[in-house]
Amino acid sequence: MTQPVTHRSGAYRYLPGGATFSNGLAVEAGFRIVEWEFATPQPLEIAFDRVGRELAAHGWGWDALAGVDLRSPVPFDPEGFASFNAYYLDLLGRYYPLSEGEPSPLTRTNVAPVASLLDQPSVRAVQIVEPDPAADGADFVLSGVAEIRGAPGPENTVAYRDTSMAGTRAKVDFVAGELAERLRALGRSTDDARIVDVYVAQPPDWLQSVLTGTFGSIAQYGLHHWPARPPVVDLEVELGCKRLSARAMLTA
Repeated sequence: MTQPVTHRSGAYRYLPGGATFSNGLAVEAGFRIVEWEFATPQPLEIAFDRVGRELAAHGWGWDALAGVDLRSPVPFDPEGFASFNAYYLDLLGRYYPLSEGEPSPLTRTNVAPVASLLDQPSVRAVQIVEPDPAADGADFVLSGVAEIRGAPGPENTVAYRDTSMAGTRAKVDFVAGELAERLRALGRSTDDARIVDVYVAQPPDWLQSVLTGTFGSIAQYGLHHWPARPPVVDLEVELGCKRLSARAMLTA
């Protein structure tokens, strides 16, 4: 696991993941994370323009952006996913430019709802880092993790195309373990999570009890199930977690 890197704003530290998104981030003392959610998911360019106006209204720059939650109409094939990521990076660069070779500090979750009404990839919500002198620096966001190691493909997928109980359990154990490792790298524990999101089309009846074994906070705060699939075909389970100080609704 890579070591955390302090963001150029000094507001948080993040785990580099690659050009497209980071593995996760945690704020420093004096900052908190607020999630801005759209009433309905908005196409990427419309959403980023709206976020930009809201940031300006608060007197903040784009460095306040910490994470993006995406929704796609259907899972991509590997080639389509690569094309989407290229488009996403180009669009993001208009608002949040990075130096050549600089890893993205922003987190990302991208899933395809089972009953999708979308006709294009859209933004459900963004996470914003804002100053708060009273904040103890407890908030964090991790990118969503699916049952894959590296680039999409059968050889990198845990229990590839295996939706049996044993196969699904292997997938769940993998994604939970990955998130736990990332939390440790950020100096957090799984019990610090206040929101644990699981994205799976049909959750097995044992899912909550198994995940509670890793994320003890589920017993108090619950497990948030989204009927959705990871963004690439032949993946079945995605898991994310975060701790927020507040949520707000954005009108389009």
